[in-house]
Amino acid sequence: MTKHILKREYSIGNRVMHPKWGKGTVIDHSGVGESLKVTVHFDNDNQKRLLLTKYAKLKKIKDK
Repeated sequence: MTKHILKREYSIGNRVMHPKWGKGTVIDHSGVGESLKVTVHFDNDNQKRLLLTKYAKLKKIKDK
């Protein structure tokens, strides 16, 4: 089961799911709490996006 990760730290290598961009891998992170930002390399279009996790609606997944 997945849950929304809003105030937790992400680690490089964590797999995440975004409702619009799909599955991806965290490749960088900065900040803490509500100002936590992560850079995600998404599987479907190979793009990296810097996301403010407070608004991103990312779900941490156990997909590899």
